[in-house]
Amino acid sequence: TSGTITYGLTLGNSGTATSGTSATIKEALPAGVVATAVTAGSGVSGVNCGSLPSAAGAALTCTVTLTSGLSNAGTASFSITATAPSTGGSITNYASVIQRAVVSGDAERLVLDDQLRQCGHDGKHTG
Repeated sequence: TSGTITYGLTLGNSGTATSGTSATIKEALPAGVVATAVTAGSGVSGVNCGSLPSAAGAALTCTVTLTSGLSNAGTASFSITATAPSTGGSITNYASVIQRAVVSGDAERLVLDDQLRQCGHDGKHTG
């Protein structure tokens, strides 16, 4: 309880065209979870999720700038560091891409893989 957790978020392009170089991600933090930092990962040159630390259980809107457009099956990632709730139990997290760009008349499809790390394989925070 009240430990540090890390959400790893990976954007992937499952479309046929190369993606644009920015995406907006909507991240709904679970109740009691406070985002404290964001870190650009592979293929990401910058990420901004607003003023941190967030409110507990906040709905974050993160603007992600990619180092280049993602080709078909390409990926890029970033992470959100947070403080776990003060009580144990299950944590369910939801995130989605809310903005897609159109490239040369062919819309790419950005897919988000949201993965909770450091809370066990079943997503339950135990301390």
